[in-house]
Amino acid sequence: MSHLFALGQFSENLQPHISSYSEEVMPLLLSYLKSVPMGNTHHLAKACCALENFVENLGPKVPPCLPELMDSMLQPLKNPSKARTKELAVSAI
Repeated sequence: MSHLFALGQFSENLQPHISSYSEEVMPLLLSYLKSVPMGNTHHLAKACCALENFVENLGPKVPPCLPELMDSMLQPLKNPSKARTKELAVSAI
């Protein structure tokens, strides 16, 4: 989980250079998001924060990731889940 915090910090502070790694980073973030149980809001919060910070500056590199990203973020809204989980998903969207 500390790697998610580091990625979030890198994404926030190393723009625009970190965006050049989007093809490697986005699949890892999306894979991790899918693996986190929706009830584990602590891990989910870290993953969403890293995702938000990373995606914020991707510009034209975002559209190819949108279908999978939106699918991951809409799952907590479609299914019964904690209010905090829904809040994190909405924030990431």
